[in-house]
Amino acid sequence: GLAELEGARLLVLSGYAFRFVEPSGRKGHDYDAELELPSGAFACCEMKSKVESTALTETTIRQSLRRAAKQLPANSPGIIFIRLPEKWVGDRRINQAVRTAVKKFFHDSKRVFATVFFWEQWSRPDQGGVLRLAKFRQMTNPTSRFHNEADASFLQKIVDREPPGIWLSLRGIVDDALRT
Repeated sequence: GLAELEGARLLVLSGYAFRFVEPSGRKGHDYDAELELPSGAFACCEMKSKVESTALTETTIRQSLRRAAKQLPANSPGIIFIRLPEKWVGDRRINQAVRTAVKKFFHDSKRVFATVFFWEQWSRPDQGGVLRLAKFRQMTNPTSRFHNEADASFLQKIVDREPPGIWLSLRGIVDDALRT
């Protein structure tokens, strides 16, 4: 789905090797991707998306984190990516709801060492056109049994690098298809 594609975009931009995983249908082994971390360890990643119609509450966010964690193996580092709906991003309660949910979730989970919330913000600059900003917030679990400083800010490389040459935009693919 959309969450998996947008989560993959973040992983590609991070510059670390990752791969999608075939769905297994088995609890604890049905995650979306594997990511090679800076330390050389591999993390299992589960990617979720909240829909616009879902109420923004700390409980809603924490339930999504719990459901995602159940899909991750207990014996490997886990990372949960959650795509937030645009409607939530404009709500002034979002920061507190996410912080509280993650804090409580990290207290209960020792297998998940990081969460990544990502979203888009759209605006119309005075010069015309449309501006799309893709944003994310990574939070690491200092009490996770998989926590280490080398991996703690694995997505920070995105801020300092250009998109890799292998990246294709969906718009470019559609434009090329329409020209032929």
